[in-house]
Amino acid sequence: MKKQICVILCAAMICALTACGGQQAADSGAADSTAAAESSVETAAESVEDTAAESTAAETGEWTREGYFQDADENFLSVTWMDLDDEKGWYVGFAPGEESYGGFLPLEDGKLTGTLEDMEGGALKVTVAEEGEDGLMLETEDGTAYHFSVLDIPEATIFVNVNVEGRGNIEYAEGETAPEIDEEYPYQSAVINLAEPTTYTLLAWPEAGWQFVKWTKDGADFSEEALLTLELAESAEYIAVFEPDEKWAAASEAISGEYVCDRAQAQVDIHDSSAFVAIQWGGSATEMASWVIMGDIDPETLTVEYTDAMKSQFTYKEDGSVEEEIVEYSDGTGTITFKEDGSGFTWHDDKSDGEDLVFEKAPSES
Repeated sequence: MKKQICVILCAAMICALTACGGQQAADSGAADSTAAAESSVETAAESVEDTAAESTAAETGEWTREGYFQDADENFLSVTWMDLDDEKGWYVGFAPGEESYGGFLPLEDGKLTGTLEDMEGGALKVTVAEEGEDGLMLETEDGTAYHFSVLDIPEATIFVNVNVEGRGNIEYAEGETAPEIDEEYPYQSAVINLAEPTTYTLLAWPEAGWQFVKWTKDGADFSEEALLTLELAESAEYIAVFEPDEKWAAASEAISGEYVCDRAQAQVDIHDSSAFVAIQWGGSATEMASWVIMGDIDPETLTVEYTDAMKSQFTYKEDGSVEEEIVEYSDGTGTITFKEDGSGFTWHDDKSDGEDLVFEKAPSES
């Protein structure tokens, strides 16, 4: 169903593009007609060119099948004539399994032959040929063949929007099974277009430092359960509402501030679940080491596990200006763990020698 939804959306986009191309062709035809009326010589020249083009098409074969196709394994294929400003020809979209390829293919001897690319730049050489009364066959370079028949795309009549309010994410899946959470690429919005009532399961989950509050439907309170299984039978908008976790908001405010440890000073700033820590260690009156650390803080453990920390060494002139700055590394790793009341933290840096450093909150100037 997800692929069918994608195909429907692609169909709408391609129809729009084709319409634009058709309008351009109509405008061009009108201009040619005017020119022909004004000059019989130009008309004759254009007639000769058209005859030559038709002769070439007859020699290379013609392509007659356009639209959307599916095979027995639910792989998808689309073939569409597109006339764009920068490119014109047969555009082929191919979706085997969870992969997706696309590109313009030239017509050679009655077949569309060339290379399709995916979103990550991967390439797939294919040949598409007409098969049977209305089908298509796609063959890859390694000899794998796919046999497609015409796909009957039902017209969508139910349009469901799913969005978030606040800092959180959603997942959704057809059926009654809870969808898997994709922490790397989560959704904050989705559009589900359906031709008939269908059961879906929606899941809302918060970002660190936030909490799920409720679902609303068309602006009215709908459910306080983060996991919903419901039949989508009418067009509607569902919104997952999130708000800051008050306990975490208080903790992050307490943690932010200045800290000291021997000759070291630290400035800590917390925004949502992101932590910025700048640490300076004075080696002498003219030398200082500096660390810049950024990472996400776990609201449960109050720990930052960081990577890509940068350490620099500064040398100062007698007037206090910087004489030299040397970046020692920019791939530092380690952990910073804060006390719950914000009174201090323990710093473990993987690249530093010696014991962990324990910082205490600097006394307030007031």
